[in-house]
Amino acid sequence: MVKFAPLTITFLGTGTSSGIPMIACGCEVCSSSDKRDARLRSSIMVESATT
Repeated sequence: MVKFAPLTITFLGTGTSSGIPMIACGCEVCSSSDKRDARLRSSIMVESATT
């Protein structure tokens, strides 16, 4: 059995494929000044002791 180092996965973005706010969109979320409404494109960072 091959053993691998434990991995840490960090979610960097959990929004839509285009991100939020979207350019030229005037909806309530995209025009919000609340930082919690901003979402990056979906992405993760994978780390291990050797990376």
